[in-house]
Amino acid sequence: MHKPFVAWACLVLGGAGVGCLLEPERADGMDEPFLVDGKADGSGVEEGTATACGVLRLADTADLVRLRATVGLDRRAAEALLAYRAGPDGVEGTSDDERFDSLAELDAVRWIGPHSFARLLGHAVEAELACTEVSLSIAAFSDWHGQLEPVATASRGEVGGAAALSGYLSAERATDPSVLVLSAGDLFGASPPLSAEFGDRPAIDAANRMGFAANALGNHEFDRGLEHLAGLAQRAEFPFLAANLEGVAGNLACPARPGRVCALPYATFWLHGLKVAVVGIATPDTAGLVRPGTLGTLAITDPVAAARSAREAAAAEGACVFVALTHLEVCSEDEAGEPVGPLVDFARAATGFDVVVGGHSHRDCVRRVGGRLVVQTRDAGVDFARLELRYDFSARRVVSTRAELVPTPVSGVGPDAAMEAWLESLRLELAAVFDERLGTAEEELGGGPEGPGRFELPIGNLVADALRWRTGAQLAFTNRGGIRGVLPSSYAPVDRTLRRPGAGYAAGPPYDLVLGDVRTLLPFGNAVVTRTVTGAQLWAICEHSVETLPAPNSWFAQISGFRFTFSAARPAGNRVVSVTLDDGTPVAADDTRLTLATCDFVDQGGDGYAMLADGDSVPGETMDAALAAYLRARGSVAPRVEGRILELP
Repeated sequence: MHKPFVAWACLVLGGAGVGCLLEPERADGMDEPFLVDGKADGSGVEEGTATACGVLRLADTADLVRLRATVGLDRRAAEALLAYRAGPDGVEGTSDDERFDSLAELDAVRWIGPHSFARLLGHAVEAELACTEVSLSIAAFSDWHGQLEPVATASRGEVGGAAALSGYLSAERATDPSVLVLSAGDLFGASPPLSAEFGDRPAIDAANRMGFAANALGNHEFDRGLEHLAGLAQRAEFPFLAANLEGVAGNLACPARPGRVCALPYATFWLHGLKVAVVGIATPDTAGLVRPGTLGTLAITDPVAAARSAREAAAAEGACVFVALTHLEVCSEDEAGEPVGPLVDFARAATGFDVVVGGHSHRDCVRRVGGRLVVQTRDAGVDFARLELRYDFSARRVVSTRAELVPTPVSGVGPDAAMEAWLESLRLELAAVFDERLGTAEEELGGGPEGPGRFELPIGNLVADALRWRTGAQLAFTNRGGIRGVLPSSYAPVDRTLRRPGAGYAAGPPYDLVLGDVRTLLPFGNAVVTRTVTGAQLWAICEHSVETLPAPNSWFAQISGFRFTFSAARPAGNRVVSVTLDDGTPVAADDTRLTLATCDFVDQGGDGYAMLADGDSVPGETMDAALAAYLRARGSVAPRVEGRILELP
């Protein structure tokens, strides 16, 4: 049986010990709490105070000798405290280390009760350890889209991928084990096959493995409907957030989640003794970016009003640091080089937030807007934002914020070996079907929704030509945002004899294209539809494509079988100058009838193509099946910009 630690007090006279008193040290019970009301100890030290922060700092940094000899902790309490800090691997100084971010976490450690806390508090007061300020760390991502594999870039080689991202986050945690990892939406959806073919469960599992803390709902989380979203929300070990989403209880029930709903307005986290509130905001554009009817009776309300309300509720719970985690975008820059877009408008109007994180447009941005730090990152994990917020206990607020964008080249980190082994098991499951060779590309084909081309894209021409060829229609078009990525894609075939741009494959060009590339490029499972359109409808399609210019949009038409010219200097709705068939025959904006192939999403009015939502269409095979058949038939492709879409002065 364990004997309690004892303290010896000896009275010494003339160098001879004439008496010793054996004084038992008072020790805590195994699960004895010191927080009397869940918020403060018996002496009144409350969560979130400078004194509490000082105690936590002591608990985070003191070694065994200091805890035993100087602080005077019972051996069991000291060893339990150190074991907590060392994390699951039992070794302090590694990426799984823990730190005490609240008194409640300290109170939960076995053998740390009122007597142990009194000793920690006494030493913290005597040593003047009360915090004057503290720094909080956040790692923010956006629009990951289940990109488990690295993506190829011209400047940094292979970038991102779950194994590398896990390595980068481990490095962040080695600096600050309490770093808060946040996703600003589109964590999954429009995902490559390694995630999409498994129902995007791998995207959630990877995020769980990487320790994500919260995800704001983006539009792509809704791609497969509410039931699918609910299943993934319950699989996640972190909350989905959207303060401006009404009707959650009736549409997104998650019995295993807090409040029995799949999305919360906000979540709070303890970091270094402070309660941090993260408020989620969904983009109001969501309804127009998903299939009609997908949202059920959900309604997306004003972001600013919802954010203010959620912030007030979090403040009433004791939060003192506020982060807006939004799927709102920086669209572009104005003539003065200043960012513009819904994220900027939100940051100006939604006062009371210390930092505003955005997403949706796949653009990097670190700026000050209305005195607040505004941050947005690229997509697919090619970078993340490292944020630091400095809180002053005297001022009782965040007094400074800074951020930097951190690229994620695979060569710059030690990838997570366990994550990589798990990914390889998924690859092997897909290889039998998705490694099928379809044909070759004479060169790499860029030009997804964030590609270099402004209007007509070679890869857009390829997809539109495939739809027209497969259906025999006179014309074809598809929305640019439905084309996700490049060819060859980030899909990683198990067959290493294929000619691919990535490391470990045979050299090209030309490059071998496989079924996995097609499914990566066209991930939504949209069906090809054929229908008739009038000349007036065709002009309306072209007008909708150019109506937002010079601001970009994701619905810009990629076309085949016809051409059009336009002038952005003319008023929106009257910008198209001419529409002609490939042979030069003019198409008037009248009731002339033509056959058209497109995708079912825009045919149902998606992406704002309301002129097509009349039900006059016949569905066929999926778009990826049509493109795969086209590549098999052609054998080799080398699409070019041909002047199908021309801007006039």
